[in-house]
Amino acid sequence: MKISCLIIDCMDAYATQILLVDDEPVFRGITEIMLRQQGYVVACAASGEEARRLLRSDHFDAVLLDLILPDCDGMDLAGELSRLHPYTAVIILTGMASIDSAVRSMRFGISDYLHKPCAPAELTRVIDRAVENKSLKRELIESRRKFQQLADATWEGIVFFGQDGIIQTNRQLAEMFGYAEDELPGRDLADLFEHWRARVLMRLPGGQTGAVALEMVARHKSGGKFLVEARVKATDDGAFVAAVRDISERKQAERRALRMEERLRGAERMENIGLMVGGVAHDLNNILTSIVTYPELLMLDLPEGDKYHHDLEEIRAAGQQAAAIVADLLTVARGATTAREPRQLNQIIEEARGSIEMRVLRKDYPQLRFTFRLADDLPRLLVSELHIRQSFLNLLRNSAEASRGLGEIVVTTGRRLLKRGRALYEKIPPGEYAILSIEDEGEGIAPADLPRIFEPFYSKKEMGRSGTGLGLAIVINTMRDHRGYVDVVSSERGSRFTLYFPVAAIAEERMADEVGCAVTPPRGQGEVVLVVDDDQQQLAIVSSILQRLGYKAFQADTSERAMSLLNSRPVDMIILDKWMEEGVNGFDVFKRIKTVRPDQRVVMASGYLSPEDLAMAERLGIGHCLAKPFSMNSLATVIQDELRKPQ
Repeated sequence: MKISCLIIDCMDAYATQILLVDDEPVFRGITEIMLRQQGYVVACAASGEEARRLLRSDHFDAVLLDLILPDCDGMDLAGELSRLHPYTAVIILTGMASIDSAVRSMRFGISDYLHKPCAPAELTRVIDRAVENKSLKRELIESRRKFQQLADATWEGIVFFGQDGIIQTNRQLAEMFGYAEDELPGRDLADLFEHWRARVLMRLPGGQTGAVALEMVARHKSGGKFLVEARVKATDDGAFVAAVRDISERKQAERRALRMEERLRGAERMENIGLMVGGVAHDLNNILTSIVTYPELLMLDLPEGDKYHHDLEEIRAAGQQAAAIVADLLTVARGATTAREPRQLNQIIEEARGSIEMRVLRKDYPQLRFTFRLADDLPRLLVSELHIRQSFLNLLRNSAEASRGLGEIVVTTGRRLLKRGRALYEKIPPGEYAILSIEDEGEGIAPADLPRIFEPFYSKKEMGRSGTGLGLAIVINTMRDHRGYVDVVSSERGSRFTLYFPVAAIAEERMADEVGCAVTPPRGQGEVVLVVDDDQQQLAIVSSILQRLGYKAFQADTSERAMSLLNSRPVDMIILDKWMEEGVNGFDVFKRIKTVRPDQRVVMASGYLSPEDLAMAERLGIGHCLAKPFSMNSLATVIQDELRKPQ
């Protein structure tokens, strides 16, 4: 019995220690059970004072903190935790989310900011990332401490010399250079140090009393080279003395510390981006829905060829581009993905060739030739079409800019079987791959820049004229999400990016149904649609669209009004927002609706749908999920598709 307890204690010692601070007992209990099932060690507190007591007695890797506690403001407690426990990740987990609280969280150095309820997969991913980032910070500080100890304790060699060469050395210097002590007297110091005369002797005329400190490249007896730091000074008898320290290990430690610091800065930057984007994506996409949809409504009233038709189309396209930027930020910061579907690379490329982005690219670079060599034997892949398409267009845009609008860009697809792993830009293991290659005749990528091209915001382009700086970051995150690899070959004659997608068996034999965008949106026949959203602007725009499409629209800006209206009369369809009034989640409202109307048809809409949201919708039986901003066509098509489904 004692042995088994000891084993459990040892296992717990290596598990992530979580403190859950929340005054709601049901939520606290459910979350504690879920975290324990995921392998975390969990302690709970129902108040700020109880949390402080636990933090005084135990160490925690992360604290999940509600904003509203019975005895204190959760944000004040978060600031206190950041000061007193700098290596503990603090994650806000609240149903009272706002942009203001998200901004305050950034000022306090909070690791992340999540809405209740949060999907288990998303919560565990955020916890693991936050703990890892805090661990990086702790390792960096420890590395600096060790580096300082190394610098202070480095063994120094001493050499006395004059115009005729070395006079005397100590044993440490002889060992440093690989000589016996009696081999060094009489030797020229130029045998031991590169550029000795130019860098040292010319700066130490006779009689100078000051010391010169400099770094030099030293030569070992075996022929190897290493870095040293030398402090050289004239002596009273006209000779010189130098204290020499081997700094090779110190320089390596500096480089390691610099790399770790860069990783930490990158991780903190992604934390801040994820914090802000996750907090504002829903609200921003609500606004963009109006920008995308109102032009569509206006164009319906204009005759074809009207002079304002083009201007309205440009406004709509600008709204869609803004929404794409928000999606790109979510991809990089949160790893957000859409649903996976069996698709061929050729299908995605052909659809991208007819896109607005491709038309703009051809307009911007009219002299650039695009050649497509698409293999006809590609397998289907289970992919996120949105992100593959965006990655392809990002690479095309990069190649066009590198080519300065001249020459040819060649797009190639094919199959490749690697019997052995290959060390290319990345190490690619053996296996069968579908590949997508984009090759240009541009000026190439500088060797110094090549290792960093996939870092977010690392760009040599002019700020404000060449996108967001996230183009290649989207590519690498997409490939990581698909367990794929990237190869990059570049020279002054051009660059070639090759994406390797692992070929995996797909169980489905038919392609997933796709929701298309018809030229003329399908119309209703007077069906009753209830729009449930806490945003008045969203209620107005969606209701206006529905009325133009031939539906009768009713509105509810709270979950309680929605349930009251549903109890008073039947409706054919409900458009339900994922985020309702404070503390209310659309999935919970859906469950309440199903208890009253088990056969009720519901479409979920949101400004931010994570992979976990899509999985939750599928488990609950929600037929369609609409990502805001949505167009009139997509809304009309989804409603008709849902209405045609058998009960």
